[in-house]
Amino acid sequence: MTGLSRRQFLHVAAAAAAATGIGLDTLSAASACAATAPGALVAGIPTTLQQTIRQGSLVSGRYRALTTGPGEPYLPRTDVLRRAPSAARTAARRSLLYLGHLSDLHVIEAQSPGRIEPMIVQDHSAWGSAFHPQDPLSPHATAAMVQAFSDARYSPLTGAPMSAAIVTGDSADMHSHLELRWYIDLMDGLAVDPATGGPEWQGVQAWSEATWAYRPGDPRGGAFGDYGFPRLPDLLAQAIAAKVESVGLPAPWYAVYGNHDTLLLGTFDISPQLRALAVGGRKSYSVDATAATALEGWASSTSVLSQALAALGLASGSPGFRQVPANEERYLFEQREFMAEHFRTQPTPGPIATASPRRTSRRARRGGRPTSAPASARSGWTPATRSPVPTAPCPSRRCGGCGRSSRSPSATRCSR
Repeated sequence: MTGLSRRQFLHVAAAAAAATGIGLDTLSAASACAATAPGALVAGIPTTLQQTIRQGSLVSGRYRALTTGPGEPYLPRTDVLRRAPSAARTAARRSLLYLGHLSDLHVIEAQSPGRIEPMIVQDHSAWGSAFHPQDPLSPHATAAMVQAFSDARYSPLTGAPMSAAIVTGDSADMHSHLELRWYIDLMDGLAVDPATGGPEWQGVQAWSEATWAYRPGDPRGGAFGDYGFPRLPDLLAQAIAAKVESVGLPAPWYAVYGNHDTLLLGTFDISPQLRALAVGGRKSYSVDATAATALEGWASSTSVLSQALAALGLASGSPGFRQVPANEERYLFEQREFMAEHFRTQPTPGPIATASPRRTSRRARRGGRPTSAPASARSGWTPATRSPVPTAPCPSRRCGGCGRSSRSPSATRCSR
């Protein structure tokens, strides 16, 4: 997709889905379902039509809580219409396509030694995305987002079922294979285990040396404590106490690259030192240790010798590190592996793609999903792949389309 931005992709994908990806029979069924959906179904869908999230009152210092605010209704574009809207328009609405959109999920495996959190000490404006106070809750927030899509599987405007969802990049925050798997699995309704380092939290937010970080057990002595961030002594334990469950997206979904999916922090190439650090048993809590090892490979004057010396320092135990349980599943993926992982998933809803017969893997020829595909396969969905409508029955039972379960003999057959 050379020359095509993620934002431009939205326009192209919507047009392509309406023209080729979503069959006319499906659209007709969705329109019939929308036309007869009861008002109670539409009114009960939780969206910003009902309420919004607003900044609340001060809790401590400058730290504020969040609160709910009134909903935001649809506003007629009188600047475009050049006239007052017709009152009859609400009864005539039909959905050509009800599309879900997710972007910049930035799923984070916060205990990974491959993260470079201490760099915010050097320059928070430049390295701000390296650390966030809410990092341990990243998979939980992603699962909640998927739940929200499931709750809104019918359009609150017309009652039409969601036909497809698009994830427009920046899915794995720090190029970790675990982050990539978590994002795919949560989209597909699989549980993920956040206890990647054992039963106790292993990371800067639990270590007293990392005063620069938000340490929920005792935030005193650092910038986050001074700001007024609350003391939440059980937060880290609760974050890894159980698997994070997901209901899965209610429709087939597409995925494209973001800059964080191709470059570290969306900006840098990945150094050999950082690759070694990610799967190793030492995690940095100081900016000096991070800059001297993980970031050594980014210096323009870095030679093979200096990279070797940095790797030697990492292996010999440089100061500013703590021992943590190693996990080989934290390896930093290559760009081709990003594509391949999207084919190792569930039959439904699953990221939608097709593969060239000449480039499918041995696993695919045995009946599994292909493990490689050309770049054009990222959005190559056809109705033969699987039914693009949710399995919830049509309220009217008249349309004959959206009430079909993917397991029903009358439903569109799965090509696998």
